[in-house]
Order: sequence, then C-alpha cells, then structure tokens
Amino acid sequence: MQHAKIATAQLGTAFDLVAISEDLGVDKPAAAFFTHVLNAMQCSAEQALMVGDHPVNDIAGAARVGMRTCWLRTGHFTAAPLADACIDSLSQVPCG
Repeated sequence: MQHAKIATAQLGTAFDLVAISEDLGVDKPAAAFFTHVLNAMQCSAEQALMVGDHPVNDIAGAARVGMRTCWLRTGHFTAAPLADACIDSLSQVPCG
C-alpha cells in the first residue's frame, strides 16, 4: 500500500532512501525501524529529520531515538506534542 502512495505522489525519486516498515519487518514506532534507516543513510540521529503524519508512530518514535521531527498535519490527528516543527504540506519541509 505504501509503495502505491509513494508512486501516486511521485515521491520515489525525491529521496535517497524510502523505508517502509512492511519491507523491513519492523513496525514504527520501534527504535529498530529508525535505527535501520539511520544506519542505511550512514548518519546520526542528530543529523536526521523525520517527517511524518502520525504523532506516535512517526514523531514519538523518531524523537525517542534522538531524531529531529517534523509533523505533517493531515487532519487525522489534533496534535503531535513531541514535534520540533509542524507543516501542512511537504513543500514546507525545512531544508538545511
């Protein structure tokens, strides 16, 4: 299902790595998911930014391993208290 979403949004080539929990066999918010991604990207948690729409699975999970977080508000949740930043569109992802 996630592969179809990525293809529909034409995001497949926008990132160096796309990690999908079903492919890895580890569900978010498990630390192992985020650790796998960090290792694959060869970067530390402090160098990474997790952009996600789920306050627990994406934001809290990434924050727990020390990643900076950016919550994509989609209307499905009312708040993501651990998020370092909040956006309404992927075009607003802070870069740099």
